[in-house]
Amino acid sequence: MTAPVMTMRSSSSVNSEFFIANDAQAVQRYELDLGALKRLTSQVVIGGGRDGREFSPYASASRPADRLGIGLREFPGRHAGYAIHPAEFARALHQVLRTGGSHVPPASPGTQQTTAVL
Repeated sequence: MTAPVMTMRSSSSVNSEFFIANDAQAVQRYELDLGALKRLTSQVVIGGGRDGREFSPYASASRPADRLGIGLREFPGRHAGYAIHPAEFARALHQVLRTGGSHVPPASPGTQQTTAVL
């Protein structure tokens, strides 16, 4: 194994340990304010990695999307598809930002449209 690969694995292990020790509990306790989001559904797109449907980040995205009635926008890859499929992910993200996703009509010329991608 090369030194950069060993360093990357070591760094990944340290990051995982830090996440489990410091962030995981907060992530598990966090609750979305669905009432506030329901008032903004025309501005919210929730996405998940199409290759990660069996993993918890996808489920964590699909449940609120279903509860909000807006559906889930799938992006390339898994949890970090932007890193593995950067060009395809960029095209999909550009489409979402330009149109707001399938449930949001494109903005009229001269109007500002804000989209939060969760």
